Amino acid sequence: MNHQQIIDILEYRQAIMARREEARYLIPFLPGYVQDTQESYIRRAKRDHNEEIACPICREAVLRKHFLKEHLDKCAEEKRATEMQKDYAQNWFQSSDYFINHEASLLREKLEIAFMESLVDGKLTRVACALCDTLEQHVGGGCLDDYQKHAFKETTNQKKGVMMLKYRQVLQWDVEIGLEEISKKYEVEVDDLIEEPTGDWVRTNVNLNSFLNIFLQFVDQQNERRLGDILLASYDQKIIEQRRFMQYKMDNFRAWLDHKWQHAENVFNHHMIKMGEYLQTVRGKPNIVEILESRKRGMLDDEMEKEYEMWAKEEAEKAANAANNS
Repeated sequence: MNHQQIIDILEYRQAIMARREEARYLIPFLPGYVQDTQESYIRRAKRDHNEEIACPICREAVLRKHFLKEHLDKCAEEKRATEMQKDYAQNWFQSSDYFINHEASLLREKLEIAFMESLVDGKLTRVACALCDTLEQHVGGGCLDDYQKHAFKETTNQKKGVMMLKYRQVLQWDVEIGLEEISKKYEVEVDDLIEEPTGDWVRTNVNLNSFLNIFLQFVDQQNERRLGDILLASYDQKIIEQRRFMQYKMDNFRAWLDHKWQHAENVFNHHMIKMGEYLQTVRGKPNIVEILESRKRGMLDDEMEKEYEMWAKEEAEKAANAANNS
């Protein structure tokens, strides 16, 4: 097998894997299909949630799900990080592409389950609304056909604004950190630049004090000239590199902000559209109760899952007590 054949096989395998991945995300939204296990976006969010990242402070690997709740405060304290360093790490995490998708997935899961609960028990007050002007209009189903898309859009617009403020701060801090690193790079250790006569030379010329004084004066003058030249050259190089660095950051600052904004917009719109399609698909399904119970198991939002489990336990106890009393 030659080199080109190996490349062809690898490319073919990659294409197959890409098609399978695409199909995995599209199948749950095909007409008439209702997945009876976790939705694909939940599985993806859980996978990303359990991946490792490098902490900006200690540079050690830490699971994303532990970074904010368990790692950051402890790490900042142990490493004696400044308030700016801690804020940088937090804003860096909360403006990352992962965090954008995770927030969208959490909101989508919450709204989907709330909508399906309203279909089961008829309580339309569970449905999030950004369209109806009055409560009467809302409980009358005035926004039901919107499938909460406007509510999703309104909430994610607020989240996007906060994320962009954090991302802008991260970019500004990147400039400060970069300039400081360049300054450290060009720091000159003065002691290493001083030339002194060796001990052997001094011991063999102890009687030549006058000549030694002349020689030391000469060395001092040479050191001053040499040190001045080196410091000046180092300063010039530092200024040149800092100016290039600043120009690069300034040239790309707006582009980076626009790219982050567009990425967040694309992610939020994707989840909003898919949420609407999914809810339209499950609406009217005869097995909506089973679908809802399946979705409540293994939720992305651990706290909400615990609440549902507690609620289900209480409901089961009420039903058991009612059966015993009867």
